[in-house]
Amino acid sequence: RGTMFSRKAYTQKFSQSIVNMFTRTFKQVDEKIRSQMFKLRETWHDVFPATKLYQLDVKVNLIDPAWPIQAQPQQSNIHVNPNFLKKNATAATTSATPSLTEEEEKMRSILAKKEQELLMLQQKKIEMQLEQTRRQLEMAEKNAKKSSVTPVSAPVSVMPIAMVNPVVAPVMPAAPEINLPVKARL
Repeated sequence: RGTMFSRKAYTQKFSQSIVNMFTRTFKQVDEKIRSQMFKLRETWHDVFPATKLYQLDVKVNLIDPAWPIQAQPQQSNIHVNPNFLKKNATAATTSATPSLTEEEEKMRSILAKKEQELLMLQQKKIEMQLEQTRRQLEMAEKNAKKSSVTPVSAPVSVMPIAMVNPVVAPVMPAAPEINLPVKARL
């Protein structure tokens, strides 16, 4: 029998992959389903940690900029000496913010590269279709020139045709039957 998970353990296990599962699915569905996914996401405030929801919002926002980033990471409840804060206030804010900004910037850079690759592939596809159409037009023009210059000839038969005209015997009308004795017929 399998191990039974408590709700907390289940949620903890599921939260490890929720961001990747959600974003992978989000990329593959249409606008109507995305709207439903947003409604689903709204129900998770009490289920998943705020940090996971924030990660999810940031990644989905990279895919669809209209997606709001709602979940803010929880602030810690650690109390610090105010004098210590004054000395290190600038160092603390600059170290926390750039890591998130760097991660966002990295994701945006990757997304921009992928979009550029997609545009290049689409452009190549269009160029290939254009080249194929051009070749087809050239072939059609060549065929049109050939048919206007060369007289139309009868199609060549694969089976040899006999050159002898067969003669069919004429059909003779059947003689009327007369009931005569055999001796009389001779």
